Amino acid sequence: MILLIDWGNTNLKTICLETTDLETTGLEKFCRDSLLENEPRVYGSLAEFKENFSLSPQQVLVASVRSDEDNERLKQFLSTLSDEIFFAKTSHKACGVSCAYDKPEFLGVDRWLAILAAEAIADPVAVIDIGSAITLDVVSNKRHLGGHIIPGKRLMLESLKSTGKVRPDSQIVEDEQYLGQSTGDCVRLGIDAVVSGYLSNIMDKVSKDYQIERWFFAGGGGAHWYQKLANNERRFELRPLIVFEGLLRLYLDSKPKT
Repeated sequence: MILLIDWGNTNLKTICLETTDLETTGLEKFCRDSLLENEPRVYGSLAEFKENFSLSPQQVLVASVRSDEDNERLKQFLSTLSDEIFFAKTSHKACGVSCAYDKPEFLGVDRWLAILAAEAIADPVAVIDIGSAITLDVVSNKRHLGGHIIPGKRLMLESLKSTGKVRPDSQIVEDEQYLGQSTGDCVRLGIDAVVSGYLSNIMDKVSKDYQIERWFFAGGGGAHWYQKLANNERRFELRPLIVFEGLLRLYLDSKPKT
């Protein structure tokens, strides 16, 4: 069994895959047949994961954007479960794909893994991850061309609250209404308009300037915006497991070639 872990800013997600020979089984079969048949299990904290996970995987693959201290705590726990632990890291080049950053260590490993997964597609691709931050990455001809980072909806809301001038509740409600009639509604609908405008703008610009035809949506808010923006003019795909796909790809690429 292989345990895959995606530890983000909010949650720790896991998928367990039943296999003893990943190299022989093949990456594409894993991504399509095995990964997509599994619903990730979500833990709210490392403590919750440690309390509830008791299996003994042969291999553990980890994608984490947490601090070195958090990663060390996770590694110590995983060492009690498995002898083979792989932590993904961003690099100048992996899986034949080059990173746009001069200092790749500053590119979040979750973005890097999504880039590696996207490059498996023959067409130029843009990946939009909508979570605590909203990120864009463009990939073409085995090159990461660059991207964007902007605050996500909740970060925008918390930023307004921190001024002390606006006190909406923290609940973000998706609504077709466009104009708010209370402070809370005005804030939420305004933030929604900001995100919608940003996404529409980058799709027009990136499609035109970089000949991007395919768009992958990921992250906690990916499904909402995938459904809201989908049309017949662009090829949209919902890829909630794209970080896990890239994690498998990077792990295989790291193995000695025979």
